[in-house]
Amino acid sequence: QLAGSQAQVVDLTVKLGAAEAALTPLNASIEAMRPVVRQSVKNLRVALGGSAAGVDSMSDSALLAEHASLSEQFTNKFKAGGVAAVPQGEPTEKAGEAGGDSAHLARIRATRPNR
Repeated sequence: QLAGSQAQVVDLTVKLGAAEAALTPLNASIEAMRPVVRQSVKNLRVALGGSAAGVDSMSDSALLAEHASLSEQFTNKFKAGGVAAVPQGEPTEKAGEAGGDSAHLARIRATRPNR
């Protein structure tokens, strides 16, 4: 029994050494990514009208959950490509009367095809 237990201890010691060796680079990666994720959460919070306060004290799991939530909110609020669409209507004289540059309106009309 003693010999079997000693063999088991040796086997577990070898496995522990391998696990610690694999864990070292992962910990280094986490340490490198932590400030990037924190800054991203701060930026997302501010962009969505919130406050960046309290981010520095968040645990890693809370930080990742917050990042996922804020990323989804940001994507839903700021749709890529949809906001910058230009209306297809012709410029109106009303825009020129409201203080717009009439020369600018003339240039716009000149570049649009006749309908």
